[in-house]
Amino acid sequence: MEGYRWIDVSLPLSGGLPLWPGDEPFRLTVRTCQEGNYRVSSVSMSLHCGTHMDAPLHCLPGGRSVDDLPPQAVLGSARVVEYMGRDHIGLEDIRRVDPSEGDRILFKTMNSRFYETEEFRQDYVALTCEAARFLADRSIALVGIDYLSVEPWDGDGEVHRILAEAGIWILEGLDLRGVTPGKYLLLCLPLRLVGAEASPVRALLGKRVG
Repeated sequence: MEGYRWIDVSLPLSGGLPLWPGDEPFRLTVRTCQEGNYRVSSVSMSLHCGTHMDAPLHCLPGGRSVDDLPPQAVLGSARVVEYMGRDHIGLEDIRRVDPSEGDRILFKTMNSRFYETEEFRQDYVALTCEAARFLADRSIALVGIDYLSVEPWDGDGEVHRILAEAGIWILEGLDLRGVTPGKYLLLCLPLRLVGAEASPVRALLGKRVG
């Protein structure tokens, strides 16, 4: 798209990514066919590996699956909001963001530095239930964060459920290390995986230039 500078904020899929404990790691299997000298590859991985989108089905039985994603949730203006506290993002932090209906809000936190190692970190920054309820009350379209979950490590799934029940789509595993807080154009589409609760995505942020 002309007139924009694009930043790729999705993690390259490889075997060296941090992984939620128990999830299947990314594996690329290559097969070279002798006849015709061409290559055919297959991939195995958790759908929650790297940069991915959670559909409501991830935490709500009978919820919408990722192939039922409304395109307007992931295509359009977005705000990158910086939060550098060590505590989880709470109600007062969200109040300062002042979200509006239909907003797409991406949180850049201290989590970004955790991508420098493949070791999974339990002390990542996430959303509290109070923050999630405030976002739900404001009817935003999407919330994103720069680690593998919007929910704290010791959470019971309530943050996910609050967001999903409000129709808020969840974008996790963003790489915002090279992104300045501010307004952008978000282009982000999951694979059309029928009946799946999540999907890897290629997420791009565009900044108007000129």
